[in-house]
Amino acid sequence: MSCTTAPYIMAERIDFGYLVPKLVGEDGTFDSANVSIIQDILDSNSYRRSDEVALRNWYRGTGAPINTRTLKKGDIEVTNKINNKIQQNYLRRLTRIRTGYLGGNPVKYTLNSDYYKSEDAINSAFINMTKFMKQSNLNDIHSESIADCTLYGQSGLLLYIDTPPFSDDKKPSILAMHVNGYDCLFLASRIWWMPELSIRYVYEETDSVTVEVYDSKYIHTITDGLYISKTEHKLGHNPLIPYYNNIDRLGNMEDSLSKINDIDEQRSNLSSLLTTQRLVLKIFKDVDIDTDTVEKTEQMGYIKLKTNESGQGEVYFEELNIDSDATEKHIEELDRSVYLDAGIVNLDDKKFGNESGEAKKYYLISMEANCVDTEAKHKASDYIMWGIVSAFYSRINVPLVADSIEIEWQRNLPTAVSDEVEAFSTVFGKVPIETAYSLLSFIKDPVSEALAYQEEQKVKPSVEG
Repeated sequence: MSCTTAPYIMAERIDFGYLVPKLVGEDGTFDSANVSIIQDILDSNSYRRSDEVALRNWYRGTGAPINTRTLKKGDIEVTNKINNKIQQNYLRRLTRIRTGYLGGNPVKYTLNSDYYKSEDAINSAFINMTKFMKQSNLNDIHSESIADCTLYGQSGLLLYIDTPPFSDDKKPSILAMHVNGYDCLFLASRIWWMPELSIRYVYEETDSVTVEVYDSKYIHTITDGLYISKTEHKLGHNPLIPYYNNIDRLGNMEDSLSKINDIDEQRSNLSSLLTTQRLVLKIFKDVDIDTDTVEKTEQMGYIKLKTNESGQGEVYFEELNIDSDATEKHIEELDRSVYLDAGIVNLDDKKFGNESGEAKKYYLISMEANCVDTEAKHKASDYIMWGIVSAFYSRINVPLVADSIEIEWQRNLPTAVSDEVEAFSTVFGKVPIETAYSLLSFIKDPVSEALAYQEEQKVKPSVEG
């Protein structure tokens, strides 16, 4: 089912990997004679893609799906939009919480010196690895990827060769860019993180779609089912790499969308009752309205009402007994279900807010279970990324070895400062001072802090007794 009929139910994500043998020739590249199959894939993917684009707009707050109800005023039907703005808040909040937890601390990449024969070799490898990370802004790409995976279940990273305008030597560099999850299709016949073909939407209008198809050697451009051209990317591997949230490539939001929509509808209905129904339920008792007179006087800005024969016409408001407490209780239950289905902790939960830093970690178990899966898949994709990057550098005689790159993720966990201070006090004076300072999360540079402490002790008079 598509967002066009139910904005809170996502269309199924189809796996097109079985089509790889029909699309790839003997040389392992895309056979342009089979361009019609690419068009069939795009047509089949259109429902899922439209849902994901709608979800993006919903998250950004620029085009939330709108439910409508029809009211009748005499013979005229009037469409009344329900206020769906609450949905934007949920999607954005849930996505930011998970992104901050999983990617709030940048992924660390370090080099294992055992893979290098000399200090010069490892220094050269480190410099060029850092250069790639800085020029591509890899930390930001990872954050965008986690947000994409939370919403849609997948994201893309595209590697390409270019000369950055800020490069001093004006030599071509290898760079990376983030590709939105809804703009990607990955076709893998064997291992998902090494797709033979990847497709990227680069241009789309109502009556025109342009995509790029990537294989191990070329970038193929196709517009409206017509093969346009191909360009060699010179990277030796499919440069559009998939990043997934889980094995099903589903976002955390998908199970929660129906409940988010229900919350919005409940609040919108309650708001309508409180703010507009009193006007609808205005009662005119014993008042005979002269239709012709009303039509004339409406043009003049007022209405003349004709009372009954005794002149006792009456206008009053009917009181409404709205069980707002029951509605809010229902909303609270839906709110709880949204977080449970998404596997994301509710930072506004009173129990969570009042617990110690150590106890908070137990509330994060459900989110951690999902994040472990995401981390494992991102590491697999990162391995492919570094493999392509190191191959590029080897061609220009830079000894960067992909297997030497170690990847470390650190969760953005709540810290119990009192526990850290107690541990610090216990070991202080028994271990090197730098080791003791490393136990304190709020100390960013233990070595500098230890040196500063030692210098301070030199100038301070000792206190006896």
